[in-house]
Amino acid sequence: MGVAARDVLNLSGTRAGLVLVLGALSAMLLGPVWGRVADRLGLRATGIVAAAASTAIAACLAISLTPLAMSVVWAATGGIVALTVVALQGLGATVVPDNRGGALSFLLSFRFLGHAAGPLIWLPVFDRSVRGAFIGAALFGLFLIAAFIFGPGATTGARRVARLL
Repeated sequence: MGVAARDVLNLSGTRAGLVLVLGALSAMLLGPVWGRVADRLGLRATGIVAAAASTAIAACLAISLTPLAMSVVWAATGGIVALTVVALQGLGATVVPDNRGGALSFLLSFRFLGHAAGPLIWLPVFDRSVRGAFIGAALFGLFLIAAFIFGPGATTGARRVARLL
């Protein structure tokens, strides 16, 4: 995202950093709200909806051609990704009741692995097609949707929510 802000929109490093911080601020501010949403809807249903919304919103980065558009979409992406994280961590703490700490540690480590591997995977794609990189990265959300639907502890309720999408 920062590379696109700098290289595609020609923003300075400082301005690209300001765009990036919008996603983190959005996630931080919405965290408590998302916790209540997850408590009301259930973790798995929340995860399915959040992963679907994250996939759709992140794909919109491919068509964000102005600094304002990219800033708004990035803030929305950060906010909805935070809901996905709430659902994942909540499930991690409940699906493996005998090792909650280990499950959460695995999830957090997996996130860091994704942050480290992302540039290795997507920068070569980005060099060929900025839009292709954004759309390709967004489509990884489909795997997460499947994990919420069919993963450990899945119920028919999760599958019903998936049919609504």
